[in-house]
Amino acid sequence: MSQVKTKPFLLMLTLFCVITGMMLWPAIGLGQDSPDAPLSATTLDDAARVQRQGRIFVGVSPDDPPFAYPNDDFAIDGFDIAVMKAVAEKMGAEVEFSAIVFPSLLDAVQLGQVDAVISAMAITDGRLEEVDFTNPYFIGTEAFLVAAPAGGAAPTLKVDGADDLVGRKVGVQAGTIYAGWVRENLIDTGLAKEENIAVFNTIDQAIRALSKGDVDVLILDSLDANN
Repeated sequence: MSQVKTKPFLLMLTLFCVITGMMLWPAIGLGQDSPDAPLSATTLDDAARVQRQGRIFVGVSPDDPPFAYPNDDFAIDGFDIAVMKAVAEKMGAEVEFSAIVFPSLLDAVQLGQVDAVISAMAITDGRLEEVDFTNPYFIGTEAFLVAAPAGGAAPTLKVDGADDLVGRKVGVQAGTIYAGWVRENLIDTGLAKEENIAVFNTIDQAIRALSKGDVDVLILDSLDANN
């Protein structure tokens, strides 16, 4: 498969660790680019609760290398895992990870199944109404991934914007900003029908669908496209 590089038509992504009611990094003094914001009573209560129980429960979607993925021992590993271990150490707590599919991460937070989630999640106005975000730790860009023709020839599909996706079967991961963009710019505008959009729970499922020819193009983060 080959990544199709284009002029970005999505905004640059700022990816965050999401922590419900707990702006943890300001509280524990990790480096920041902006002045500390005042911590709410809820923030301090949640941080104190984690410290009292000596453990922070974290949800992660382990299908997004290099952020989170299963290692050779089938344990969840990656940059996100290292970040949360460092946060827990600063808090004097142990960390326990739970594998959760990306579309269900925020539900797990709101239902109290975990204290926090970390999965390179982009901030949106809608998510800000539901959870608190830490400071950014990664800036990413979007990419388009298409299957290379047989024989190793270069892909013929080039994507510069929504119009280039008309008549194509497009795949995205559920719950991502790409799924939202497809809804807003393809379905709601009439450029694509619902049946031409395939939504997958995991990136691996989306890649397999592209390999089998079930979709023509995937919209995803450039790091995922290059893995």
